[in-house]
Amino acid sequence: MLKTMVLIVLSSVILFGKDIPIRKMIDFEVPVNKSVIIEFPFEINVKPSNFITKEKILDRKEQKIEVKDDTEVGEKSDYKIVKPDINGKIVINNSVDTKKNTESKPEAAKKLKKSSFKLSTSKNIIELSSKKEGRTEIIVWGYEYPIIINIKVVDKEIEDRYFKFINYEETKAEVKKFESNPHEKVLEKLLYGLYNNKYPSGFKTEVVNEEYKNDGLYFKLMNRVVGLGYIGEIWVIESTEGRANLYEEMFADKNIYLISLEADKLEEKGQSTRLFVIRAQ
Repeated sequence: MLKTMVLIVLSSVILFGKDIPIRKMIDFEVPVNKSVIIEFPFEINVKPSNFITKEKILDRKEQKIEVKDDTEVGEKSDYKIVKPDINGKIVINNSVDTKKNTESKPEAAKKLKKSSFKLSTSKNIIELSSKKEGRTEIIVWGYEYPIIINIKVVDKEIEDRYFKFINYEETKAEVKKFESNPHEKVLEKLLYGLYNNKYPSGFKTEVVNEEYKNDGLYFKLMNRVVGLGYIGEIWVIESTEGRANLYEEMFADKNIYLISLEADKLEEKGQSTRLFVIRAQ
C-alpha cells in the first residue's frame, strides 16, 4: 500500500543543472574506445570535418618546421626541370611527384576517418566514438544559428558520456506553467510522474551517485528530476539485517514537501522498497 505524508514548506529557489545551454560553440572531451551521445531539442543536420589523430597533429607540427626549411631552400634555388618528350617536344615540369602526393593524402585521410573515428546521426542525436586520440570539428544546423562542436578525443576516464542541449528559455516556460498550478496539485502530478517514470515537461534528469547505510538499511538514490521550485527523487531502501518497519516521519526535513513509501515493512534481509521524495529546489 502506497503511503504518503505531505509537508507544506515555503522556500526561495534557484535553478541549477548539468544539461548544456544552447550556444554557438562548445568543447567536448571524449574518451578513447567509448561511445558518446549528444542530444538536441530539435531536428539536426550535421556537417563533420576530417578527424585528425594525435599522431597526425604531432607530425604536422614537425612538418611545419621541415616545410619552412624546404621553402627557404626552394627560394634560393628556383629552377625548372626541362626535358624533351618522345616526339622531341619540350616539357616543363616543376615537380614530378607533386600530383601523386596530393592525390594520395586525401585517400589516406578517408581510410583513417573510416577506421579510427565513427560518427552516426539520427533525427536529433549524434553518436560518436574513436579508437585513437585526436580532434575534429562538427557543425550542427537546425537551430537559429549553427552550433560548432570541437571534439577532443583523450586517453583518460571520463564519467559524463551523455550530453543534452537544452533551450533554457523554452524549458523555463514549460516548468513555470506546470509549477503555477496549486501546490497540492503540483505534488500530486509530480508524485504520479515519479511513480510511473513520466515526468512533467521541462523537468530535467540529474545523474547523481548517492548512497548510504543507516540502522540496518541501505539507501540508494535511483533518479532525481529538477524543476524551478521542486525536486523529485526516487530512492531504493533495502534491509541489510532483517525485518524493518518504515514510516514517513523517518525522512521528514524542513525542505521536504512530500514523502511517500511504496511499502512500510521489509520482512527479511535483502527485501527492498521505493521511497519517493519531493523537496524544495
